[in-house]
Amino acid sequence: MSTSSSSWSLLAYVLLVVVFAHRSASEPDIRDVHRLKSNSIRAYLELEASRRSCVDKPLEVRERQADAIFSGTVRDIDPPRHGGAGPRRAVVAVKRVIKGDRVVEGAARAHLSGRHRGGPGRPLVVVGGIGDPRICASTARKHDTQIFLVRDDGQGNLVLNSSLVRLTLHNIDQTEAVVHSK
Repeated sequence: MSTSSSSWSLLAYVLLVVVFAHRSASEPDIRDVHRLKSNSIRAYLELEASRRSCVDKPLEVRERQADAIFSGTVRDIDPPRHGGAGPRRAVVAVKRVIKGDRVVEGAARAHLSGRHRGGPGRPLVVVGGIGDPRICASTARKHDTQIFLVRDDGQGNLVLNSSLVRLTLHNIDQTEAVVHSK
């Protein structure tokens, strides 16, 4: 029995060495993944905290303040400036104008020639104020489709007036109802 117990002891010792050697070799990877996850969680929690502290005005008020409201897809966006913070400009292909046809047409004419169109009947406009920290939900990425509430700055430039609105059937119906309730 002593040979069988010594062989079991040797097997257990080898198994422990293999397990702990493998674990210590993989620890840096686990720590890096954990650090990445904790940074992602921290960033998410900070974003959620800022969203909770940021309160948008009712849609009716935001609609009155906007010169134009339209749905569109972000085709291109300026790269972040020196620190990554601050407002940027985006080229948006207009899909449907809910309010301010003339404002949108004027902005399309002012910045982009007729040959740069977003498709048949879809003008491209430049919208400033994307990523503005003073606006609750103002971040957008390339290919995002949103409802834009913008104002004309008097020089043919469109500037984001309030938070971007997710493009859903409910949000389109609600926005149109607010615009047409006047």
